[in-house]
Amino acid sequence: MLDGARHAPRNLMKESMTKTMTPRGPNGVKRLPLGYVWREDGEGGFKATLDPERAPMIGKAFRKVASGEWTVQWANLWLTYEAGFTTRDGRCLSATSMLRLLMDPAYSDGKLPPLVSEGMSRMVRLIAMNVRAWNQ
Repeated sequence: MLDGARHAPRNLMKESMTKTMTPRGPNGVKRLPLGYVWREDGEGGFKATLDPERAPMIGKAFRKVASGEWTVQWANLWLTYEAGFTTRDGRCLSATSMLRLLMDPAYSDGKLPPLVSEGMSRMVRLIAMNVRAWNQ
């Protein structure tokens, strides 16, 4: 019982990411992660492409965290205050949202145009999981 309770947050996170990526809309995804936008494909449909505004900022945050140059907290501060990064509805990225962003496999899993390499994504996910575990 206790063992299952210990893994509950990880299972809920995996379940919420799976629900986010459930095929429902154009291009097979319900809602795109930050850094992606829908573009018309010229054939009456839509396809997911990298957001020219947000994708470079997210990519830089991934690279800096993966290299060890920045902590997750520094990346969040940089995105929020230096780069002026906001969510789609204009809000600042919270610490929890930053962890979710860094742990999201959609940035490299091949269902969408890759924003970062699979290896970098895996490295950053491990770092983010350690931060998350430390804060609990």
